[in-house]
Amino acid sequence: MLTALKYKSKILEYFYLDTDDITIRRRCDDVAKGKFKMFDVVIPYALKGNKGFDYKGIWVPGVGVTISLPWVLTVLRGIEFTDGMVIDHKDGNINNNSRSNLRVITQQENCKNKKKRSDNTTGYTGISYNSSTGLYLVRRTINGKRINRSHKTLEGAIQLMEVLKQESLQDGYTERHGN
Repeated sequence: MLTALKYKSKILEYFYLDTDDITIRRRCDDVAKGKFKMFDVVIPYALKGNKGFDYKGIWVPGVGVTISLPWVLTVLRGIEFTDGMVIDHKDGNINNNSRSNLRVITQQENCKNKKKRSDNTTGYTGISYNSSTGLYLVRRTINGKRINRSHKTLEGAIQLMEVLKQESLQDGYTERHGN
């Protein structure tokens, strides 16, 4: 179960959003240890994420868990989500947690907003070179169906990919995909 969903009531009990829609403040004093006061600004701290990205997190008192900042903001903004959903930063910047940049989607939808892989050898997402056949392979998924084509030249493969890209933009891929 998604942690933010499990502790949604506790997040709403301990925190609220300031009028700027990004600053998180405390709803109550920390009675036990006296560290925090009501209305204090909550300072997120860095969590080491996968692939070396530093995500920010908020420690939720009373339950002793840390929840990532985008999920806390999603709960406080009243955005509905279910188990199995992920948060996507539309512009790819994990530090931009503005309402307009975050969206709650499925992992399948999130894959349509990926940047180009670091091991890409052709320089184009969805185009690879097969040295055994001497052909450039073009792959794209459109409406849940995998499209596989090949071409003798890289230029021809690029043109073929551009045609497939236009079709796939209607299938939920973003302009940022593969860049």
